[in-house]
Amino acid sequence: MNLNFYVLRAISLILVTSLLTNIAANATSPDYPVIDEELGKILVDGMGSLMNDYPDNNPDYPTFTDEHYRARFLEMSGEIQYRLTPDIKNHIIHRTERYRSATERTLGLTEMYFPIFEEYLSEKNIPHHLKYLPIVESNLNAVAKSHASAVGLWQFIPGTGKLYGLKVASYLDERSDTHKASQAAATMLSNLYKRYGDWPLALAAYNCGPGRVDKYVKGNDKDFWDIRKYLPRETQMYVPYFMAVAYSYEFHHLHELTPKKLPSDLVLTDSIHLEPGYQTLSQLSKKYKISLDTLKRLNPGYIKNYIPSGSKLNILVLPARIVAQVRNYAPALKRIMAMKSENPIKCIRRVNSEADLSKLMKAHRFSRNDLLFWNGLSTNYRVKKGDIIAVRKYRVPKDAWPKKEVRKDIQSISIASLKVVGLDDKQEKAVTAPVYVSIKNKKLAQKLATTSISPSNRKERSSFGIAPTKSNTQNAKVVPSQKNEVMAAISQNRSRERRLRNNTTLNKSTVNIQNNTTPSEKVVSSSDAATLALQEKAAKEAQKLSASKQINDLSRAIQSKEQAIVKAKSYSTTSAEEVAALSYLNNKSEALKETRMAKKKAKVEAEMKAKAAAERQAKLEAEMKAKAAAERQAK
Repeated sequence: MNLNFYVLRAISLILVTSLLTNIAANATSPDYPVIDEELGKILVDGMGSLMNDYPDNNPDYPTFTDEHYRARFLEMSGEIQYRLTPDIKNHIIHRTERYRSATERTLGLTEMYFPIFEEYLSEKNIPHHLKYLPIVESNLNAVAKSHASAVGLWQFIPGTGKLYGLKVASYLDERSDTHKASQAAATMLSNLYKRYGDWPLALAAYNCGPGRVDKYVKGNDKDFWDIRKYLPRETQMYVPYFMAVAYSYEFHHLHELTPKKLPSDLVLTDSIHLEPGYQTLSQLSKKYKISLDTLKRLNPGYIKNYIPSGSKLNILVLPARIVAQVRNYAPALKRIMAMKSENPIKCIRRVNSEADLSKLMKAHRFSRNDLLFWNGLSTNYRVKKGDIIAVRKYRVPKDAWPKKEVRKDIQSISIASLKVVGLDDKQEKAVTAPVYVSIKNKKLAQKLATTSISPSNRKERSSFGIAPTKSNTQNAKVVPSQKNEVMAAISQNRSRERRLRNNTTLNKSTVNIQNNTTPSEKVVSSSDAATLALQEKAAKEAQKLSASKQINDLSRAIQSKEQAIVKAKSYSTTSAEEVAALSYLNNKSEALKETRMAKKKAKVEAEMKAKAAAERQAKLEAEMKAKAAAERQAK
């Protein structure tokens, strides 16, 4: 019986093989149709739908009505106007129900690529929903290649890639470089939107080229849906498919789709610049102790697996943990990674200025409070060059924002209320003298310290070695009414301040006022008298050097009389003397401005006259040359 079974099985295999051979032999005959690419796609899709639909007649994943879809499309609509059509709904069902595993795999890849896409799109003011376009183009495959020789995440053909600055050679294809290709795609999309003023039309032109779109929208106020039937069949389905993809990934959590996680080495990345010279990826993987497969996946542009020797500024993308060791910011990265949170890290970036931070906030759509909470920073955080910032996936509720620190128990505060500016008799030089006001009111001092006085304008009186005295307030009561009196008061204050700054022997009472103590509170034993004297002398010398440095810095900051006047206007006045001084300086500022503008106008007129004279001279010389040439020709 066993023998008969094997014999029958062998006969059946022979018959099936012969049948397949005959079909293959006659496939090119007129009796059998040629299965082209489009027909093959239909067959594959049909088989896939049968395989997906057969096991589960009653799936347990969530389903929604058309009203649900329309409400969510309305929520997404902004610069891009989404709509629900039968083909868009069909694409959504394919993505969220029939091919769930493929969608979940691509969702995992978005963690690797989307932060990069969002940053380059934000630089060109492009809606962040365009980050879903590479899913339509390549399904987030950095080395994907189409039948039209389009390559990479954004599917650039060679001509378009070179047009937007992407290098295409036998050893290097920047169309597969995530950063460079994303930058080129953002520039191209921005140009197309400027051309049409409509994002669906720009997407259609991205797919089939602007030439075909121009044919139907030139001189007409139309959108994509008006001209859709005139475009190629692929483009007709392109924009609806993009809208379906954008919906599926924007609301994947409602369809209970779970991303397939990627290793952190692929998600949290950074880059370094390599020295010019030939290097293989195998050598670099051993040098940085990283697997070769991971290195290739992070740098798909090096298609021959080596760094060309002739290129300059070669960039290598590596996991952030490795770059942290190379660039010596491992402790900062370790602190960020040690912060336990249910809010996963989206990306890690290095910032060098407030401008870099603003770009990140715009690209990833978070606030400064989110940043402070995510990274455990204080409310008075200021960016320093080389700071490491972690951007997390979800924003922070307002009730969890870090609270502002309020200074308490402030008894008094000494502030620089005005930089008084004076002009000498010849009006060639601007001079300044700081005027300090001591505020003894406790509530007012707290208010000024926490709100109205910024750190850049706050000066500690003790840094100059001077304490507020009664003469300041007495002089503030003087109200000069004439120009000479104003200048005299300014000069008097300036001379007094200079004497005090240069005075190296301050009496004991002045030192006691600086330290907010009284003579009775300081009890010094005879054995410590010598040590105290040395410390006071060293402190005085340090105060003198600090005061001299600040005075020199202030002098260098004043470049001209008008700049000095503008600097004076930026401070709020606190006395009648300062009001009078500013009134005089305002008038003088207008006179200086008129003089400067008159000189500028005279200079421009002189240049125009000189240019006209030069043109007349050149014209005369040309006429003389032409006349001489004519005479020679006549001879």
